[in-house]
Amino acid sequence: MERIETVKSRYGVDQDYLAAVAGMSASSYKRYKRRIRCGDVPVKKPGVKKVAPIDLQELEQQIKDLDHGKKRSTGTGRLYQANRHGISRREFNEMVRQARSAQNRASAAELCRVRWLCPDIAWALDGMQYLDCYVQNLQDLCSHYKFAPLNTVHMPCGEEIAGHLDRHLTRFGPPLFLKRDNAGNLNHLAINAILEELMIIPLNSPGYSASYNGAIEHSQGELKSWIGK
Repeated sequence: MERIETVKSRYGVDQDYLAAVAGMSASSYKRYKRRIRCGDVPVKKPGVKKVAPIDLQELEQQIKDLDHGKKRSTGTGRLYQANRHGISRREFNEMVRQARSAQNRASAAELCRVRWLCPDIAWALDGMQYLDCYVQNLQDLCSHYKFAPLNTVHMPCGEEIAGHLDRHLTRFGPPLFLKRDNAGNLNHLAINAILEELMIIPLNSPGYSASYNGAIEHSQGELKSWIGK
């Protein structure tokens, strides 16, 4: 009887060692070999195979009609149970995720956005730290013109920011609005006194809502990119 040569008899290694080298479990390695011997595809999608026919277009429409929130969609459990014999939970969840993301993008695009049509109507003020330098940035929201920033090696106090702001106001004239966040040095008495004297209306960002002053936040990124180059 002709002896069948195996990997172990030829090279002195067993299947468990080969599986470990390939980065898989021994059971998976043996399962893949068994499928190859039978002429089957070695790697298949995990989960129970769905055999019932399903109308994907109708299901996509039903998923779109769900009540989608920013991170959750209401009614997915009932809808999946009604179609569970034709689609896996993984595929169904991915369809829901895509539909929810598309609706969130469409809702964001329909939101009202403020566009400043004239220069010197609204300025934005914000500070940042980059490496060992503190930068107090000031920008006109219509023209996106960036005034000369205040650069310090320490966190600037309210009086320093007030002097920096006063120099630009004296040169360019006061705007109608000044947008700022709720940092203590940006809401200092010295700054508030200047705003009150020149009748500038302060617009403070709501708590934890940096996007309310998004233009100046974007300019901080531009400034960091320019300094980095």
